Amino acid sequence: MKKSIIVGIIIVILIVAGIIFFSNRDNKRNSERIEKQEDNQMEINTIESENSNISAKIRLSFNNEEVYVRMENNETARDFLNLLPLEAEFQEYSGTEKITYLPRKLNTSDASPGIDPGVGDFTYYAPWGNIAIFYNDFSYSNSLVKLGTIESGIEKLANMDKNFLVRIERVD
Repeated sequence: MKKSIIVGIIIVILIVAGIIFFSNRDNKRNSERIEKQEDNQMEINTIESENSNISAKIRLSFNNEEVYVRMENNETARDFLNLLPLEAEFQEYSGTEKITYLPRKLNTSDASPGIDPGVGDFTYYAPWGNIAIFYNDFSYSNSLVKLGTIESGIEKLANMDKNFLVRIERVD
């Protein structure tokens, strides 16, 4: 009789221990699943935050014309956006680009060593501290950083023969 009671108690203890063990394991799995969902949401939020900079757009206004530029998502472009709004005098340079000098140099700490600029590239030439907008193709240039791309109206800039004043402002 005593043996059967002891065996019964042992069986009950084992059943309760099993229930507790499997319950804790399920709770741990649920906890891990929740942590993974939170990590995924943080990653989505980070990507959305980074993408918000990608959608930055600026307007160049001159001679009753407007040109829009879609900005890149890089440190130098973000630093340029911090200067806006800005008025600058652009000039012709080398039959390829229109340039202007900025009030200060931009942060190029994460910039690539250079780019091969094409028509419509809105760039920053680090050694001189100037903006260069390409209306003709050009060859690879060291220390040239792409800030953005002109979405439309590059011909309006290309047709400007003399120096001209441009208002640059963020529009998004």
